[in-house]
Amino acid sequence: MVCNLLDLDNQVDCPVSDGGIVESRVAECVDITDVTIEALTGIITGFTMATTGLWKKLVYDDDDTAFFNQEGVRVGNKHTFTQTGFMKFAGVNNDKRLVVEGLTPCCCLVAVHFLSNGTAVVQGLENFATITTWRTSKKKAKVTANVLTDTAANEDRVEFNFISESRNSAMFTDLTPAELDAL
Repeated sequence: MVCNLLDLDNQVDCPVSDGGIVESRVAECVDITDVTIEALTGIITGFTMATTGLWKKLVYDDDDTAFFNQEGVRVGNKHTFTQTGFMKFAGVNNDKRLVVEGLTPCCCLVAVHFLSNGTAVVQGLENFATITTWRTSKKKAKVTANVLTDTAANEDRVEFNFISESRNSAMFTDLTPAELDAL
């Protein structure tokens, strides 16, 4: 990408800055056949899927522990983002084990994380050459799962870490959970 300086004045209005993510949708990369990106803003406005019903809903514990972080890494002139989406589900049972066994073999995932402030960010895709072209991220998004019984003093739980590395910060989408569910 080309150096492109822009103004950013966070004092103009009172930004919503509640952290964390509240729910996510996940699909396999091979099931996404095209992505529509708005030319001026770079916001994803549409996904074309191989068939319907391929976005899976993840609604995790509402305990302020879920997040999607993008930590910058610079080596010389090369800059990348290590991206981690963390979510926790209280209780250990066979239904959760089946989700673990379904997610962990996947080699390339795309996750749409809905933030507490109402916006949505996409993990697993990045811009390529221009703002309207896309590809999967440098290191594909994969899940590392934990199934923890912990001790009697704590809760047992299943945890997912969606981990990827991207050349760009994650793109946003204006799609709602209901719109993704309908795809």
